[in-house]
Amino acid sequence: MRTVDSDLGIRHSAAELGAHIQAFAKGRQRSAPSIISSKEVEFYRQENQETIERLGLVSGDSSSVIGALQVIAETSTDPDNRLVAQLLLTNEELIRNTGFVIYDIEDGRAGFYDPVSPTVAVNLSGYYGNGVESVLLHENLHAVAVGLLAKPEAELSETQRAAKKKLVRLFEEIQSYRSDAPESLEEFHHATKNLEEFIATYFSSNSFQNTLKILSTTKDKPSLFRRVLDGILDFLASVAPQPFRRLIRKNT
Repeated sequence: MRTVDSDLGIRHSAAELGAHIQAFAKGRQRSAPSIISSKEVEFYRQENQETIERLGLVSGDSSSVIGALQVIAETSTDPDNRLVAQLLLTNEELIRNTGFVIYDIEDGRAGFYDPVSPTVAVNLSGYYGNGVESVLLHENLHAVAVGLLAKPEAELSETQRAAKKKLVRLFEEIQSYRSDAPESLEEFHHATKNLEEFIATYFSSNSFQNTLKILSTTKDKPSLFRRVLDGILDFLASVAPQPFRRLIRKNT
C-alpha cells in the first residue's frame, strides 16, 4: 500500500508537508473544497480531530478507513451518510488498495483523491459537508468510481458492462445542459466535469440532487434524478444485496 507519506518521504515540518501535498496533487486530484474561513480553522480542526478519533482513522492505514466506514454505517446521525458508507463497503477491496493520509494544511481543501497513487487525503484544517464523515465518503466515492471505471471491459460482468454504458449515456445527457447553465451554478459545472466527480457529488450533495430532480422531467419518463440513481446503483452496487438497494431508493 502506498500513501502520501511513503511516496514522497514526508518526515518533517508542516511547510514541507504543504509543498509535498501541493506537488503531489497538482493537476490530477479530485478535491472536496473547504467551506470555512481562516478564522474558523482552529474550531473546525478540533472538531475534525475528535471525529477522526471517534472513527478510529489512522494516517497511512487503509484498513482504518474500512473500520471508519463500518462505524459510519452503523452510528452516523446522517441517514445519507449511513447509506453511502454501506455502498462503499460493498467495494472493500478497492478501498483497501487505496492509500490514506491525514494532513493539516490551510490549502482551501477539506480533502482530495489522487487517482495516480491512488490516495485519499483528509485535511484537518478544512471542512466540507458534515465534516470528516462527508469528506471520507466523498473522496472514497471517487476512489471506488475511478477503480471500477478503470477496470478493463473483460473484467466486468455483463451486467456491469451494460450498467456502465447506461451510466455514460446519462452522464452525456446531463453534460448537454452545461452550455445553458449559468456560471453561478458552480456545483453543477464542477460535478459534470467528469463521470467520477459526478457520481461522488450525486451522493454527497442534496443541492445537486435537487438540481437533477428539476431537469428533463416528463410524464412518460422517470425523472433524471431517478434514472441516474438507478444507473449508479446498477454500476457501483451490482454486488449489493437487494434490501440495500431498496433502502437507498427509499431514502433518496
